[in-house]
Amino acid sequence: SSGAEDSSSSDSASITLTAESTEPTGEPTTATTMSVTASDTESSSSTTASGCVDSSECGDAASPICVEMVCAPCSDDAECEAKDPGAPACRDDGQCVACTAANPSGCGDTTPVCDDAQNACVGCSFHEECSDSACRIATGGCFDGEAVHDVGAGMEFESIGDAVATLGEGGEVVLRIFAGADYNEAVTIGGAGTAYALLADDDTIVPQWVNTSGGASTLRVENGAEVYIQSLRFTANTAGGFPGITANASSLYLDRTAVVGNTGGGIVLSTAADGHFRNCFVGGSQSNVDAMQVTSSEADILYTSIGAGFGAAAALRCNGAATVDVRNSLLVAETDDPEVDCTTDSFETSLTEAELGELNTNWFVAGGYATGNFRLSGMAPKEILTAAQWQAGDPPSDIDGDPRPTEPDSPDVAGADVP
Repeated sequence: SSGAEDSSSSDSASITLTAESTEPTGEPTTATTMSVTASDTESSSSTTASGCVDSSECGDAASPICVEMVCAPCSDDAECEAKDPGAPACRDDGQCVACTAANPSGCGDTTPVCDDAQNACVGCSFHEECSDSACRIATGGCFDGEAVHDVGAGMEFESIGDAVATLGEGGEVVLRIFAGADYNEAVTIGGAGTAYALLADDDTIVPQWVNTSGGASTLRVENGAEVYIQSLRFTANTAGGFPGITANASSLYLDRTAVVGNTGGGIVLSTAADGHFRNCFVGGSQSNVDAMQVTSSEADILYTSIGAGFGAAAALRCNGAATVDVRNSLLVAETDDPEVDCTTDSFETSLTEAELGELNTNWFVAGGYATGNFRLSGMAPKEILTAAQWQAGDPPSDIDGDPRPTEPDSPDVAGADVP
């Protein structure tokens, strides 16, 4: 009839379901009734659509975690780890990131270090960043902690040569070198895929490596090997024509190391070798012997002091096929010949004797220059103290562990020593 209401247009239509249960006797029992209103259904549906069920639904970096159906900032690392193992750290602002200084657990392989400023995992650059082993700088990864062996009196290996002969080539090896009696031997490390790190056990007590038998370089690196050295002193190689270290078709990385006082000179790179030197002393006062030679090879020289003696001696000599970059370094020689006989690819924020006037060995500690101790005295020209310019990624300390500035573009001392 015209007075009837259309239930389909009701604002709150209801549905009633009635169920009758029957006892085993077949007698009917109390009926159960359930009512659901359309308004209730709409309310429930609306809440689910506007909230979250799981953190995977939270795409806003500022609110990455689902808490009580609402995307919110993270409150601890466990929440981030559960959401994404690739971003397992909760930053102070509530974002999930790859790492923080407090939680670098997401870093490993060839990116084992947390750059806290960027909250990103990066490759290592210094051995101190791999506390259980050493940094394989060429790859950015840390050496295997199981590959560490002790060398010294009463240790696993008595000599460096014994360790190299036993452990062989073709893999990763870290030799922790203990100070004591001089290591007096000539050693060769070679072979593609071979990577050795030779690090002083205690940086404050530098082990000394000599070769008084002559006839060979104290250390020879060849045939594709990679060798890393930190806080050792190569000296007293008595063989004329054989420098302290030779690298041939291989890679050599030296940190806080002295290669000085060797009859045949300091370091020779040849035949597509590449050398990397930070905070090193190279050379000595031997006459007619170059401190460093680079022949058809590459050299990257940073915060390094290189000194040569009299006669036909250069601090740095290279041929036309060499690629040489020098920064924040000091190069001098006692000879009247040029201390740098090399067309370098770059020579930045460094000093040579030619820029300072005739060399006075009193620029260095008493008796130091003759023995390759290039630590500066109070008589060093003031220009040396501010010629360098520290940049991000540079060493945070000098050859002795004394601090350098850590702000980019800060003036700093050229060479390996901060007096």
